[in-house]
Amino acid sequence: MSVHLTADEVARLDEIRSAEVSRSAFMRGLLRAAGPQDDAPTHGEAVRLLAESARGGKVAAQIALERALRACQGTEEPEGELARLLRGD
Repeated sequence: MSVHLTADEVARLDEIRSAEVSRSAFMRGLLRAAGPQDDAPTHGEAVRLLAESARGGKVAAQIALERALRACQGTEEPEGELARLLRGD
């Protein structure tokens, strides 16, 4: 995995890590400490996150959102649900 930090982010990272620990080791430690998510997002939360990314122009999120909305087709009118999510309601 590659991580690209801005100059401000590098400066902040250097402020919070000790001098004996490299930047990469510190970042790995942060990732390990965060661990896996205990609670997976609900379907509604996942759809809301996809809608936010889709509004931002992420093509993969747009495709995933379309598939997620198709999967719940029997519960609500898909076009209405999509329009509601894209409006941010």
